[in-house]
Amino acid sequence: MSSTTAFALLVVLTVFMLPGNSANGAEQEISDRFYWDRSLQRTGQRETVHLWVERPLEHESWVVTAELHVPEGVQLHGPARQESDEWIQPRVITTTGPHRDEGRFVEGPILYCAFAWEVEADRPVEEPLTATYTLADGSTATTALATDFRPPLDVGPQEYVPEPEPATTDFHVGGIYFPGWKPGVHWGWSILDAYPERKPALGYYDESIPEVMDWQIKWAVEHGMTFFMFCWYRERGNQGEPVQLRLEHALHDGFFNARYASMIDFAIMWENQVGRGPGITDLDDLMTNLFAFWMENYFTHPSYLVIDNKPVLFIYDVHNIIRDLGSEEAVKEATDAMRDAAMEEGFDGLHLIAEYRGDDPSVLDRFKACGIDYSFAYCFHTVSPEASQEEAVETLRSTHQGRFERRDVLPDVPTIAVGWRPEPWETYAGYSASPHWWLEPAGYKHQAQNLRAMMESQPEDCLSSRMVMLDNLNEWGEGHYILPHREFGFDYLEAIRATFTDAPVPHRNILPEDIGLGPYDEGHWAWVEEMKSRLSEQAD
Repeated sequence: MSSTTAFALLVVLTVFMLPGNSANGAEQEISDRFYWDRSLQRTGQRETVHLWVERPLEHESWVVTAELHVPEGVQLHGPARQESDEWIQPRVITTTGPHRDEGRFVEGPILYCAFAWEVEADRPVEEPLTATYTLADGSTATTALATDFRPPLDVGPQEYVPEPEPATTDFHVGGIYFPGWKPGVHWGWSILDAYPERKPALGYYDESIPEVMDWQIKWAVEHGMTFFMFCWYRERGNQGEPVQLRLEHALHDGFFNARYASMIDFAIMWENQVGRGPGITDLDDLMTNLFAFWMENYFTHPSYLVIDNKPVLFIYDVHNIIRDLGSEEAVKEATDAMRDAAMEEGFDGLHLIAEYRGDDPSVLDRFKACGIDYSFAYCFHTVSPEASQEEAVETLRSTHQGRFERRDVLPDVPTIAVGWRPEPWETYAGYSASPHWWLEPAGYKHQAQNLRAMMESQPEDCLSSRMVMLDNLNEWGEGHYILPHREFGFDYLEAIRATFTDAPVPHRNILPEDIGLGPYDEGHWAWVEEMKSRLSEQAD
């Protein structure tokens, strides 16, 4: 979808306030989700467009009449006007258990009425589709959906993911990668059934499959990314013992076996936060177990991210290392030991980059005392939920500027943030509630351009001028993601390509179904059926 038109934003969750029927007379929210079935639309073939009209459980039901309006150049197959009184309550399956290998049903707090139309364009069209639907009081609401029909591909079916055509860049552009997308791990894909506009272009994929990883590598390098930063988890309760891994499937099964892994680098972020990734018992545990494992399996791997002959290691929580080792001085001893060990292997040391999204210089002083070289932010919470797109971009510009200005304390590797929308996990998995915000593709591109301009003012020998992180590639449930999906297609990746490479924009993007590959969701649906069977047996 083009982010250059006036209707660049796919309208999702447009809110209309109606007089409610609750006892206290409070108003109730009626909302909609209006989205394409695929992440790309092509001329000369039928494409499906969906509309959900949503209401809270306590709101009265009504017969919804929905009508699709198409611009010139788009043909509608079937009736434009549809009517339905069928209201559906989302019922998802989330994983449970110590290793997320069990499931439970969770029913959603809303009901939705679903509509779908088939359309076909004979040429590129810039005007949006619009849909109108009736509300309970007889009034009508309107929502819009951007169009960006691409030309048909001039290639036939392929046996495998086509070889990537990398877009060259002078920067180290890193996509933050959350490895939570394999059937039966973390909270699972089923939660996204209630948020269909988020569905990835790969569907409910299994990222342990090398072919799935090769698609992600292809899309990444063709839009200017040079490395993935995988969140790395030690198994819970593994402190003091030889390393056991958790959520390692994306890296060890997918990436290490991918055909195109040599075309992109990778790095790891040690996820040592309380409750999600265990820390260490002492210095010996760090050096004998963790660091030795990292050196053998990652730092010496031909695709590991090494800059100035120094492997790059990201650390999620320095405060927890201080807790584990007892003092800043002890952590400094540990980081010195890691650098010495790296030099014994022929490196010139390490780049240690610690996650910190706050603005307290005293925290950075502690990091520096611990031997940390740079800070970076996994995400940002500085944008107000009420901010306009322009205000959000300005807030992020100011946030980046403030972080760069703390260079004399600890320089910062900047992060381009897309937003924060964890509704799926908040609603269905008990995730902590928090304020939400989101940048549309045009605002995201503006932020990227601002950041590149600021990076050019940083010292050339500093990673602040050479490295940029992308938050986040695939946090589909936590709600910050830029890989291709139904809602915004490839627009975020195109913004990175336009800002950090000299490659032409737009260019030819390919989906698996364009060349007869996929889908990659067989494992997910098999897991769903297994969980349904187990839950049915438990109910009996």
